[in-house]
Amino acid sequence: LKAMISLSSSAARQHSSRSVRWLSSSIDSSLDRICELAASNLRFGPGSTAEVGKDLADGFKAKKVVVFTDVNVEKLPPMQVLSESLEHSGVEFSVYNQVRIEPNDVSFRH
Repeated sequence: LKAMISLSSSAARQHSSRSVRWLSSSIDSSLDRICELAASNLRFGPGSTAEVGKDLADGFKAKKVVVFTDVNVEKLPPMQVLSESLEHSGVEFSVYNQVRIEPNDVSFRH
């Protein structure tokens, strides 16, 4: 499943003080705070998509998430499994299906 799930900053902060650090800019303290997220464990294999809802609800205490995907992947069975997993775990979600390509320096200009 080629999708990215975005957590709110409050959910990310609640996950673990080890994996998220909030910093002030060392250049100018009037700038926005900087959020540093540590790399997370990757899980893959049969059944892993069905666990996403529970992971977000229990591990991150997420209440609302957004799933970024494209129109083709949105129609595939893993997206249905993800939707069911989120619903079953009580995690509200929105789907943004207008992702066109992997981001790169050229795609950000358009």
